Parts: sequence; structure tokens; C-alpha cells
Amino acid sequence: MNTWHRGIKGFKSYREYEIMAGNERVATAASSWLFLDLARRKVVKVPKETDTLYGVVSAMALGRDIEAWRPDKNLVPEESMEIITRRSDYDMLGHVNNAIYFDYLDTLLGNRLGDGFGVRTIAIQYNREIGRQVQRIRAGLVKGENGACAYTIFDDSGVYACGDIVLA
Repeated sequence: MNTWHRGIKGFKSYREYEIMAGNERVATAASSWLFLDLARRKVVKVPKETDTLYGVVSAMALGRDIEAWRPDKNLVPEESMEIITRRSDYDMLGHVNNAIYFDYLDTLLGNRLGDGFGVRTIAIQYNREIGRQVQRIRAGLVKGENGACAYTIFDDSGVYACGDIVLA
């Protein structure tokens, strides 16, 4: 696995990732991070020394800038399913671990498409945490063209995450 710091811009820092199997790149990812002042409980500008500390590599693992991507936060799914959160879904900070969202999506796709599906690409935008007090959420999907789908993970209080999937 390779990872690198792509630099900072205002309140965000960017990290890129690639997973290799020998000389073949088999997976890529990109993330943007906010810096928080926990004492004041607010977002703060990324320290300038971050670039010096980590070094900057401008290459984009995905071949595109993730800031240009905008999922549909107001997606109305064609159908949705209820998912009951489990005790094991929560991390030590008291919210659903980010990786668990992919379990929820796998459950949604399996429910909608059966077992014969594959995923070529997936993009997710985390909008807000699913806290311990949340016991039931919904996951919904809208199928597009050429294997593209849009999805949302939500409840009556709003959207927790949304994004796009391209099926293989």
C-alpha cells in the first residue's frame, strides 16, 4: 500500500492511497480531512508545517480531484431498506465506524441485486455521524445507466452518507 500527502488548501488536507498487488494497482482512494480544535470545538486551518512535515506529492490516485465530485444529498431512492445498527458497528468514539458504511452498502446491493454483483468503483461522502443513539437507518439506491447507481444512507433526521457506485 502506498499513501501520500497531496497538500493543504484552507481548512482541508488531502491524502491519496493506492493498493498494489505486485506491479499491478488494484485499488485507489482519496480523502479530504478537516482539522479540529477539540478544546474550542471548531474547525481550524490546517497548520502550514503539515506540508513540510509530510512532503507534498501532487499526483491524484483517482486521476481526478475529489473536491469536484458532488453526490446528490437530496436523492430520493426508488426503494430503500431498513438497517438495524449493531453494537459492533460503533467505534471507541461512539459513532459508526466509517468502514461499516461499506457493510451497509453491501447489504443494500445484495438485497437489491442478489449475490451476483461486483463493484468497479465506489465513492462516498460522509455528511454526519451515526451516533450510538441511532438504532435504525435506511439505505436506498437509484439505478442509472451503464451500471451506475446513486445511493443514500439516511433516516428521518437527514442524510448520513451518500455517493455513487459503478457496478462491474
